Amino acid sequence: MTGGTRARDETIVQLLEEVRKAQGITKTALAARLGITPRSYRNWMARASSLQAPEVAKLVEALDMSAENRANLYLLTGQLPPAPGLGELRRTRGMALYQFVEQVRKAQGITKTALAARLGITPRSYRNWMARASSLQAPEVAKLVEALDMSAENRANLYLLTGQLPPAPAMVELRRTPEMALYQVMIDGLEHPSVVYSECWDVVIMNRPFIEVFGGVRRHAMAHPTRNTTAFVLFHPDAPALLGGNDPAAFREHWLMPALANFAATLQQHPEEPRLQAMEQQINQRPALRRAYERAPGWIAQNGDIAVNASARLFFDSRVGKLVHAHVITEAHQGYQSIALQRATFILCDPSSQASSAAWEQEALFGGTASSSRTAHSGE
Repeated sequence: MTGGTRARDETIVQLLEEVRKAQGITKTALAARLGITPRSYRNWMARASSLQAPEVAKLVEALDMSAENRANLYLLTGQLPPAPGLGELRRTRGMALYQFVEQVRKAQGITKTALAARLGITPRSYRNWMARASSLQAPEVAKLVEALDMSAENRANLYLLTGQLPPAPAMVELRRTPEMALYQVMIDGLEHPSVVYSECWDVVIMNRPFIEVFGGVRRHAMAHPTRNTTAFVLFHPDAPALLGGNDPAAFREHWLMPALANFAATLQQHPEEPRLQAMEQQINQRPALRRAYERAPGWIAQNGDIAVNASARLFFDSRVGKLVHAHVITEAHQGYQSIALQRATFILCDPSSQASSAAWEQEALFGGTASSSRTAHSGE
C-alpha cells in the first residue's frame, strides 16, 4: 500500500468517524444498518479508498449524510455519485417545505403546539405532517394556509412546493376585484339585507342593511353570519333564536333542514373540497345535528336540495326589536375566474304588532337594545 493510498484511507475513515460520532451511532449499529457484520465493517474501513460505488451509496444512506459530506465521500473514493433518486428528491423537497413552514410560523410568533391546535391535530400529528411534508395533500395544505393566515405570495409558494393545485382565490382576493366592487355598488342600492357568498357559503360582500341585521350577533370563532352563512345556521348557539324566534320546529323546518340539504348536495358535487370536509366533520361531532343530517336525503327527496318555500320564515329583526316574517330570494352569479357565487336577499315584513311579544328573548343577543345593532361592526 502506497503512502498516498494510506493517507486517503485515513482521510475517508476520519470523515466517516466524524459523521458517525456526530450522530451518536456505534460501529456495531452502523454495521447493522449496512447489513454487514462488525468484522466486515472493519474490513471496509481497512480498504476505504477502494470502496466501490454500491458500498459508498450504502454508507451515505446508513449515515443519512448531508449533501456536503456525501459529495466529499464520493470525491475521496473516486466514485461517481448517482443521479438523485426519487427518495432523495422527496427528502430535499420535504426539507425545503419544512423550512418554509417554520419560517412563516416563527415570523408570526406561533408555537408548534399552537399551530397544531389551529390545525385541529395533536403536536405529534403535526410532527408527522412535517416528517412527510413532501407528501402533504391538498386538504392539509389548505389547512396550513388558513392556520398560518398566509399572504398570497406565501400561499402560492406553499402550493408550488407541495405540487398541489391551489384552490379558488380566497375571499379577501375576491373582494378586491373590480367586478366585486361593481357588485357591491349594486347591492348597496338595495334597502333589504343582501349578501354574496361562495359555493362554501363564505361571505364575499354584504350591504349595510345586512350588517345592521346580522353584524351585532355575538362573536363566534367559526359561525358568525358575516363570515359564513351556512355555518351560522348550523353551529351558532343563537341561530334558533334569530332564525325561527326560538320555535324549534320553525327553525328546523325553515332554516336548519334547508341548510343541511343544501350542504349535502354541495358536498356530493365537491367531495374533495377541504372547507366542506371540515364542516361535515363539525356536523358529525354534534349528535343532534348529526341525526338531522342523516335525515337530509329524505328531506331532499321531498323538497329538493335548495328549498323553495313560499311561506314566511320567522326572523328576529334587531333593527325594530321584534319578530318579523322573512322571505329569502336567491340568485346565482358567475363570479371572478368562473367561481360560482350566490346572492341572498332578505325581504323582511312585519306581520302584526303582536310579533314583538317575545322580543326581549332575542334582544339579549344584541346587547339589550335594538339601537346597539345599528353601530355593529361588519364582521370579525
